Amino acid sequence: MASSVCDSCKRRKVKCDLSDPCSNCRISQLHCQYTAVPSKRGRKRRPPRNQDRDTQIEPAGLGDIGISQREAPRTPSVRELQLPSFPRTLRVIPEPPFTVPVSFSSEPEGVFSNLVADVAAIAPNDEIAAIVHRCLDLFVQYLFPTCPIIHESTFRSLAALYFTRGHSTPGSSVSLQPPELTETIHKKEFALITGLCAAVASVMPEFLMPHQHLLTQSFLNASRIMLRMYCDYDLEYPDSSSLLIRLWHSAALQNSTGKAGAAWHALGEATLLAQKLRLYEESSLSRFSPIESQTLRATFWQLFAADKSAAAFEDRPIVLHPLVFYGDLTLQDIGNQNIPLLDVRQDHCQFGFEDRLLAGFRLKCRVWSLGGDLIQQIKLYSRQKTDGLDAKVELARLTETYLRFTGLIDDLPQWLQSFEADPNASETDTFAYQRSSFWVQRSNILTSYHCLELLVLQRCIKYGTLEDMGLSSQLLSVSTRKLEIVRDFVRELHMAPFVCLKVQGEASVERIRHIGSAVLEITETVDDNNVKERANVLFKKLLDFLARLNSKASDELASSQPHPAIR
Repeated sequence: MASSVCDSCKRRKVKCDLSDPCSNCRISQLHCQYTAVPSKRGRKRRPPRNQDRDTQIEPAGLGDIGISQREAPRTPSVRELQLPSFPRTLRVIPEPPFTVPVSFSSEPEGVFSNLVADVAAIAPNDEIAAIVHRCLDLFVQYLFPTCPIIHESTFRSLAALYFTRGHSTPGSSVSLQPPELTETIHKKEFALITGLCAAVASVMPEFLMPHQHLLTQSFLNASRIMLRMYCDYDLEYPDSSSLLIRLWHSAALQNSTGKAGAAWHALGEATLLAQKLRLYEESSLSRFSPIESQTLRATFWQLFAADKSAAAFEDRPIVLHPLVFYGDLTLQDIGNQNIPLLDVRQDHCQFGFEDRLLAGFRLKCRVWSLGGDLIQQIKLYSRQKTDGLDAKVELARLTETYLRFTGLIDDLPQWLQSFEADPNASETDTFAYQRSSFWVQRSNILTSYHCLELLVLQRCIKYGTLEDMGLSSQLLSVSTRKLEIVRDFVRELHMAPFVCLKVQGEASVERIRHIGSAVLEITETVDDNNVKERANVLFKKLLDFLARLNSKASDELASSQPHPAIR
């Protein structure tokens, strides 16, 4: 077994198993060689002037982000800075994935050429144009139902513009000439289309997109590097692409690595830019074109739902809240100038397909918005009771919100209740296509709803508001109610085709993990054998789904010490 990564894995910045040939090279049908000599990273260590001098802390891995090799100013010692002393033994932090490869050029044309070469090495039998269009096809079918934030024709035009110039052949990057990338608009478009490809590849199963993990890395690196080339301008003059690129970077990072820090940072930038654009005000969209306005509207509600989700799970404080807006939240669900986002010439867009998807998307946003509000109101009501204040008004508001939340899915649209063939549909393929999209949407809405049901119950227990909400505070009754919610949740998991869960990425895993932790708590705190038996059966089913989803976050969770609470 080799002691360092092979040449191909090193160039592509992927993990190598050090075998001969390694698994990555076998999959990609590449010649596997171990000829590169490992180089030391970081700055050269200065010899200490005195033997008892405090150890200086050097930054690690700067070479990975293309820092110039010229001499840097001397770093002051810990003693010179007069900082408090630190332990001599520091925890070694592993190098994060998706650092920018040294081989990537700092010129736009070089980024393009390196991407084409990488994709040709990963998938030698496919043209990069075919892969990009495949990503668009998969987005429309599996991601658009829960995130309708693209204008399909525009993105197909971008794919044709940047990836079908010249006459390329499978595995060849010679005849595919770099497009014009000198203007900021060109860099934006390139970062946008490659960001979409990275997000799509990060959630697709292998049978829908072979080599999806390697493709995610290549497209994500190219998109992130290109964004850095005009990042300052983008922050000053944001538009819909500014939000979408960061949203897709966040998704690709979270789904491919399981590391939430970088993913939340990218999503946080998108959230702040939405505030900068004042997208919470309906009047703010009047200065944009109809397509841009519709994209910004859907993107804001997507970010709004994501923000509510983060606050509900207590991942981070809420950011998009009316109390921190400079104006009122007046943005409507539907605009006055709605134009089709999907390509109406396609067969799968028949029978009001897009209108139904948009109606389901609005229901999804209402679920998270109302559920998040309910959780916040429970906390506020508890504080007022604790402070001895008259909380009757707050209790009435809390009760009203709770009743509205419990009735949210009573009027679930008919097309999300029954998946029988439409008698007016003459194309079997069209029905199958639409059914898969509706399954993604249904499973997303209902698993989110049941997860929020459990979160609401847990917050009532935590803040002592069960009886105020008309619920029993007895341990057995509470445990039974939890299991009823879990049963409904598991039933939705079993009903949906597995691919419709897989394409929801780490968000789906997060919901399953949180439900599983509640079931595990029941098995450890309840003495009733019947309840324990039911909990164990449900817990095994949840574990089976987690194993099949092959979550990167679960891998990260398993390798971390100490283990955080399972969500």
